[in-house]
Amino acid sequence: MRLDKFICKSTELTRTEAKKVLKSGEVRVNG
Repeated sequence: MRLDKFICKSTELTRTEAKKVLKSGEVRVNG
């Protein structure tokens, strides 16, 4: 599953907003 889609489904963010959050480095995976 794409990470932006997962964030979109589990939060109120749109996919575009989720991509911005991912690019900004605010998301950690296994960390």
